[in-house]
Amino acid sequence: NGGYFIPVNSMQNFHANIKNFGNQALPAFTVTDTIYSVLTPIVNGSAAVPALQPGEDTTLTFSNTFMAQFPAIFKLSSRVSGITGDMVAANNRKSQKIVAVNTTQAQYTLDYSDGIPDGTGLSWNGGGGGIGIYVEPPVYPTQINGCQFLVTAQPSTPVDCYVMLYDDNGPNGTHGTLLDSVVVSASNVFVGSYTTVMFPSAPFYKTSGGYYLVWYMGGPGVSLGRDLTPPTSQQAYEILGNTWARYRDMYTEDFCIGLLASNAPFPAANFSMDTTQMPTISFTDLSTNSPTTWHWDFGFNNDTSVIQNPSYTYTQNGTYTVCLAVTNSLGSDTVCKTVTIRGIGLDESDDLVWALYPNPTSGALTLRLPAGLEAKSVMLRVTNMLGQSLPVQWSVDGSELRTELPAARGLYLIELLDRSSGESLGVKRVVVR
Repeated sequence: NGGYFIPVNSMQNFHANIKNFGNQALPAFTVTDTIYSVLTPIVNGSAAVPALQPGEDTTLTFSNTFMAQFPAIFKLSSRVSGITGDMVAANNRKSQKIVAVNTTQAQYTLDYSDGIPDGTGLSWNGGGGGIGIYVEPPVYPTQINGCQFLVTAQPSTPVDCYVMLYDDNGPNGTHGTLLDSVVVSASNVFVGSYTTVMFPSAPFYKTSGGYYLVWYMGGPGVSLGRDLTPPTSQQAYEILGNTWARYRDMYTEDFCIGLLASNAPFPAANFSMDTTQMPTISFTDLSTNSPTTWHWDFGFNNDTSVIQNPSYTYTQNGTYTVCLAVTNSLGSDTVCKTVTIRGIGLDESDDLVWALYPNPTSGALTLRLPAGLEAKSVMLRVTNMLGQSLPVQWSVDGSELRTELPAARGLYLIELLDRSSGESLGVKRVVVR
């Protein structure tokens, strides 16, 4: 039930864990919730709680949803109602901090504080203590690059600071593997503004769970900025030596410390098609973020390929959907495009019927009609190898029609049709070089 981060412009459901701490069974009751922006309620909802035995708990999903449209701090307030004879009603309300962050930025900060320190900072007597926070990223996987912290005071002889990043793979989700640690020399520690530290072993990725970030004093007199503006995240820990405990004032304080994150480099699938050698199509992988595997589906005869840049020869005319799926260590992506195959099985050898020249051409093209066929009785259709009809104008000179094809190199199909019936009188290929 601690604070957490959400991405802006993403619809969110909200949850709460309810436990019967008493020694009597509870009949079904209701929990209501309200989302606040500062002090203004903006969304309300509720959830039904089934009967709970002593010591039993359940996790609820509230009926309302919410989408933050800008980075900000919100409060989720949950309240229990409908319990008769409750002798400890004070624990029937829970407030959670919700921090909305813009995950579309090149780099964003996962910091529970508002970034403005209040009053004096926290400093342990003797200089042998620190503060930790638990952070679950708003999206998975997220790339963790570094951290930041705000020191409010240094002694007359400034001291170093330490930052450490732990995995949450310890028992019951506690701090486990030490992922990285950095000694920040006193000369690099700013007072009154954030100090940024990039982890030498970064980037780090996770598909679930979170991280523990620790700031530790390098000596007496250095203090970490505190945020006293409610609500608080209740995700802070006090660390003395190797001993961790929930921060004693976690219900009233947060700290100016956070992780620096960015979007994990998911693969983004893309490809191009070269149709100049129709019906053989050459495919070129244009995917980004370093995919390591490729799977092509050519949309015909269940034929596939795992080559990065394959070629494929179709044997039937038609429009086919070609899909490329790519993967890397973080995920996968798929993109599909269509290709139209035409001209297979055409007999273009009888130039006594009608002729096209020059072929290949740089653009200028002449069509010669056979004797007895007038220009006014026919119409022409020009298509590219994607099956797209092109708006080409033809001029008539007796039994010849002239036009200028598009400058784009490639293979085009010229189809001669009977103007009255629409019947195809033949199709010829033309190459523009």
